[in-house]
Amino acid sequence: LSRRHERALGEHAELVETDLELQYRLHECERAKVEFQRLTHAIDGAVEAVVVVDREGCLAYVNRAFQQLFGLASAESLGRRLAEFMPPDEVLRLEPAMLAGARDTLRLRVRCRHRDGDRLLLDLAVSPVCDGQGTVVHYLILARDVREALALEERVFQARKLAAVGRLAGDMAHEFNNVLQVILGYAGEMAESVRDPDLRESLSQILTAGQR
Repeated sequence: LSRRHERALGEHAELVETDLELQYRLHECERAKVEFQRLTHAIDGAVEAVVVVDREGCLAYVNRAFQQLFGLASAESLGRRLAEFMPPDEVLRLEPAMLAGARDTLRLRVRCRHRDGDRLLLDLAVSPVCDGQGTVVHYLILARDVREALALEERVFQARKLAAVGRLAGDMAHEFNNVLQVILGYAGEMAESVRDPDLRESLSQILTAGQR
């Protein structure tokens, strides 16, 4: 009986240990699930478009900003190839690197199209996502629409050009005024000294026009 009792106690202890291990793993899974949901919620609320694609360029995840940028729901986007959203020449700049498993972050500006045909201009940052063995299995893409920023830069550039032209015009007017004052000074002296009425009339007209 003593041996049976000891064996039973040992089996009970193993069961308790197994149960505790299962509870611990369940707790860790629940915690990981909460963290994943929190991370997903944060990414989904990001201003920039966030996309996860596999090495073949098929979309595995898109956030809300991507959906708004291209006018597509998540269900309409997942599984589609990245190449469907950009011209062939832009695809050639991106897909070969992904297919080759590039490990460096790629930064490039690409042309894309909204579903209604509007042209988009995006700055992309494409980073590799590796598995436990270090093999690239996915790519994380951050996309930012730069059309408004470029339009603002162009407006600022044009405003600076106009300001420069204005300063140049002001400098020219100042220089012209200096020359004009010299002309008026000489014309005034001549008008006081000449006796020819026709010449005096001409000088008078010069003075009148210069003082307007």
